[in-house]
Amino acid sequence: MSAIVIGAGQAGLSVSHELEALGVDHVVLERAKPGQAWRDRWDSFTLVTPNWTLALPGSLYSGSDPEGHVPRDVIVGYLEDYARSVRSPIVEGVEVTRLSLNGSSLLAETNDGELAADAVVVCTGSFARQHRPSVLGAVPDPLILSSSEYRNPDQIPAGEVVIVGSGQTGCQIAEELIRSGRDVVLACGRAPWAPRRLDGTDIITWLDRTTFFDTTVASLPSPAARFLANPQLTGAGGGHDLGFRTLQALGVRLAGHVAGCDGTRIMFVDDVADSVAFADEWWADMRAIMRAQLPAQGFGIPDMPVPLPSDSNRWTR
Repeated sequence: MSAIVIGAGQAGLSVSHELEALGVDHVVLERAKPGQAWRDRWDSFTLVTPNWTLALPGSLYSGSDPEGHVPRDVIVGYLEDYARSVRSPIVEGVEVTRLSLNGSSLLAETNDGELAADAVVVCTGSFARQHRPSVLGAVPDPLILSSSEYRNPDQIPAGEVVIVGSGQTGCQIAEELIRSGRDVVLACGRAPWAPRRLDGTDIITWLDRTTFFDTTVASLPSPAARFLANPQLTGAGGGHDLGFRTLQALGVRLAGHVAGCDGTRIMFVDDVADSVAFADEWWADMRAIMRAQLPAQGFGIPDMPVPLPSDSNRWTR
């Protein structure tokens, strides 16, 4: 075997397409089914980026709503159709547990035996392993869910709900739960914020017109900056603004980082205002990038809202 591709998500399928075009003999090993990471999202999950970003090598987006946001099952269906159209050699139900050198070859150890290849391309995505902060260690298992286990509000027992983490997933689940009538507390961290649309065009489309997506790791202020959360956005309901201010207006109570818990109570750090300021500073940086670069690309500068200064007294502790 010339090459092994691990994972049949959009990255693995794209690599398979390119290897096939080059005539490279390969196999795609998938632990479950193509697009499994998307299948594992909650029931109402919707693509956060606009539909045109669904495009993969040899398959440009051809739908009627490039600036819209399709639901989870449409994303999965698109990847399944793409896999069939490019005749990707996928083997389902095979999980790679270890990679090692075997002379001049690489050896993939799987739940179905070993497989040697000249090259291996790992396309398992980022943050595939759920992380439970140690400060939540005292919370009993029946009362704590990872985001990959969440499906819908009916799954959550009665009572107050604390969501730890204010990235895209945390904000989207918080909005769904508060709209379902639940009492929600969001433990906030450092996550960027941006409006969903500017002058009717998606913010991702605007940023794609700049050099934002060409940023290299070497140009970041520190290597750790590559782990910055994605901006607080949602595609639910056609796509709309979602962030600290919109969640608070819906009734979500904002708290700071989790400081600890004793099994019955969760304690928070008093730093919500810092998280809000961080989000606002990132959006200020994006406004500066667009003002500096859009005219040179032949685009006008859209109307870009500036959030009101943060008042620490407004934020729940």
